[in-house]
Amino acid sequence: QALEDILLPHSDVLVRLFGIDAPALIDELDKILAKLSRGVMDLMVELDSFRADTLNRLEQLAEETGSTDIEELRDKVFEDPALKTRRERVGGELFGLDLFDVEKNTNIPKALLDELTWAPGEDEDFFAPGPFGGWPLRVWPTMKRPFIRLRGRTLCFDMFTLFDGFYRVMQRIVHRLAPDYRKTWNERQNAVSEEMPFKYLSRLLPGAEIIRPVYYRWKSGEGPAQWHEADGLVIYDDHLIVVEVKAGAFTWTSPATDLPGYVRSLENLAQSPASQGNRFVDYLESAPEVVIADNDHNEIGRLQRSSFRQVTICA
Repeated sequence: QALEDILLPHSDVLVRLFGIDAPALIDELDKILAKLSRGVMDLMVELDSFRADTLNRLEQLAEETGSTDIEELRDKVFEDPALKTRRERVGGELFGLDLFDVEKNTNIPKALLDELTWAPGEDEDFFAPGPFGGWPLRVWPTMKRPFIRLRGRTLCFDMFTLFDGFYRVMQRIVHRLAPDYRKTWNERQNAVSEEMPFKYLSRLLPGAEIIRPVYYRWKSGEGPAQWHEADGLVIYDDHLIVVEVKAGAFTWTSPATDLPGYVRSLENLAQSPASQGNRFVDYLESAPEVVIADNDHNEIGRLQRSSFRQVTICA
């Protein structure tokens, strides 16, 4: 669901570069998810069913032919194309790497697979000289490309890294292959980032009143009062949620190798919206009743702090 929300706006560029739209790509990723999560359980069920069907067919052939030669009967059993196919599928997943084979389990276009796949030893950064060489405190190769190609097979072993990092992986690929789309990507990312919190909160709090965006005139620090924006307010019963959204990307580097960059990201993506939310709360508490306005600074409502049992800043 999360991938659908954030990748759908970029469907057109995925079609242009790889011939697959966002819903189709997410469906293919879902097949990987199935294999890497419940795949072993499904395999055990299929193995048990396959074993029962094979033994039944063996008994039938023994009755039909009068033969008691197990090896001969076994060979005849697998002259049945359907049973032979099932044997290969079960054997490949049970004794081989078929559960992890991306090309066997999905129809992701080859051009995109190549962008998502390392060859052994191709990533040189993980073992490069410097602090923590080869340690998991560095950025893992799978965080840049989630798949590896071994003996001509494209394999995925890490479900969590794949899904946690897939959006940013795709962003870097698209920016490199279609630099003209970078500005559009950022604009669409900003729009969906500002939309999603309210979409999710409205599911969690059905019937909540959502007001967005909100403008207010307030003196913050030294200098005259000026107009400020809050991304939105969610009013649910006597609870007010002040939502502030920051749509940037957290730093790619590890805090072990670039702590200052990590702290800067925390300041930009966590502290900044929290401070903006605090500013609105200061405004709300500055008078018994305060005015909120729209983009054109026309009044759209009035709020009283006393109306709310609880005020929460959601950054």
